[in-house]
Amino acid sequence: MSQSELLIAIVRALEATGVPYMPTGDAFDRSRFSRRQEEPILGVDVRISTPEDTVLAKLLWSKRLGGSEKQLGDARRVLEVQGAALDSSYLEEWAQQLGVEELLARIRRDSTSGY
Repeated sequence: MSQSELLIAIVRALEATGVPYMPTGDAFDRSRFSRRQEEPILGVDVRISTPEDTVLAKLLWSKRLGGSEKQLGDARRVLEVQGAALDSSYLEEWAQQLGVEELLARIRRDSTSGY
């Protein structure tokens, strides 16, 4: 797979998630894009969101979609996989600023990881 084919595949995968991947310029987007981590994918270094920012983006997207269960389920699964490795302070601070603290509490309650 060429690099351009890989890029197209990544963009399509991102679009399928329903989570915006282009920054809007708001404070959260500035924060999450400054925190991205570089990971090798099929031999190409790709900058991806941290697990915390993925959870928050999914919660925000769920809120904007009127309570999308798909986005909540995705956020819960990230929380379950990452567990105690997540930065709780960062999650709670941004959840409050984004107005998704109740959604964060809900996925924590529903999580099988106990986190």
